[in-house]
Amino acid sequence: MKGLQERRPIMNLEIPRPENLVSWMKVNSSMEVKKALPKYRCYICKDWGLVQNPNTREQQDCACKKAQDLKRHMEASGIYELARDKTFEKFLVDKGNPLLCRAKRLGMNYTENFEHKKGPHNSVAFLGTVGAGKTHLSFAIANELLKRNMDVAYFPYREEITRLKQNIINEKVYQNRMNIFKNARVLLLDDLFKGKVTESEISIIFELINDRYLRKKATIISSELTIHRLMDIDEAVGSRILEVAKGSIIQFQEPKMNYRLYGQ
Repeated sequence: MKGLQERRPIMNLEIPRPENLVSWMKVNSSMEVKKALPKYRCYICKDWGLVQNPNTREQQDCACKKAQDLKRHMEASGIYELARDKTFEKFLVDKGNPLLCRAKRLGMNYTENFEHKKGPHNSVAFLGTVGAGKTHLSFAIANELLKRNMDVAYFPYREEITRLKQNIINEKVYQNRMNIFKNARVLLLDDLFKGKVTESEISIIFELINDRYLRKKATIISSELTIHRLMDIDEAVGSRILEVAKGSIIQFQEPKMNYRLYGQ
């Protein structure tokens, strides 16, 4: 059975019942005997991945299988190594800083109420000042949604936009890659428009954001640019961000990290 750990041969030794195991080990304490004992990753289900529900007597997934499935799911998202340490608990803020407290509270409320965000205004955006914690909060949201077994795709802007531009003349390759980001229930778009922005990049991003807007799919957006700067680069993209994240946009601004919560 898949997932069943391979056992060592028992060497024709008669293994006693658990209540007699300690005394048996004292008598048969050789290394070969110890190697002969079965070793499990999970002693609840003995690596079968299934346990019996004590109430219904039906088979159900063991907690270890759920944990393994969750890990595989998070690894498949592309952000497992990056996101696992980015949690709300580890986003420490000074209670005297209303900006960061408001940003953290927004992220936590967005996550808690995510299932109720059915309309087009179902996204969230953290914009502005470098080092304000935008990426940490974005990953914290994604982390919590991944734990709920939701489909989250990661779009690190500069890396992915370069790959898409390289394949734009190959329609099949381009669309296959774009569909990963278009179809995911949640998209984490990190560092939007970082670096020098070209017309082809603007076109690709509008195609992506607009498609997700029309199909009411949630996007978590972080960018070092303010909303006004995004509008300067491309009014259509900036307007879509204002629309999809209405009521859930926090903008950090220098020099005193002033902020505005747009769309309330």
